[in-house]
Amino acid sequence: MTEGEILQSLNAGNVKSILNNKANSPLSLLLQELTQGVIDDLRKAISTRGIDASRNLSQGIKPTKTIYSGKAVSVGIEMDFYWKFVNYGVNGTEVSHGAPNWGSVQNTGVSFHDSIKNWVAQKGIALPDSFGSYDSFAWAIQTSVKRKGQKPKPFFEDVVNESLVAVLKAPIQRLLGKSIKLNIISPWQ
Repeated sequence: MTEGEILQSLNAGNVKSILNNKANSPLSLLLQELTQGVIDDLRKAISTRGIDASRNLSQGIKPTKTIYSGKAVSVGIEMDFYWKFVNYGVNGTEVSHGAPNWGSVQNTGVSFHDSIKNWVAQKGIALPDSFGSYDSFAWAIQTSVKRKGQKPKPFFEDVVNESLVAVLKAPIQRLLGKSIKLNIISPWQ
């Protein structure tokens, strides 16, 4: 749906109804529509970079509820915790990729080793002749990742950047009939 179609489909009414704090207000509907567009673009960027073997990363992207507080309106996007490791990379013990220091990893109930074995299966990677089992192959990959880290695959920055600010601001400003300030808050700090 284009920006014009979004704005035409909304019954804007008066300024008070545009800003009213209800889920079906014109502003909420527009923000939900714009957020879904960003989510769709993030999923495309993940697919384009070929970084979602299980499709869990792209399926885990969800919008947050619209929050009204004083003169500010907020909406966000949630993703599974590991998206930042994919997007920003991981430093190894021998190679630095300039990734942030992530601290401790969230316990998901699946070990790093088992997640690698699952990834190998989901990617359809054939067992190399030099390995006797997928278990030993997963240990080799795990050791390599610990030593060499993982290069960043910045799918997030492919979508969420300064040009997105301009794209999002225009329809909101038209709906409200006034200038707005749009902030994109860094997600990992």
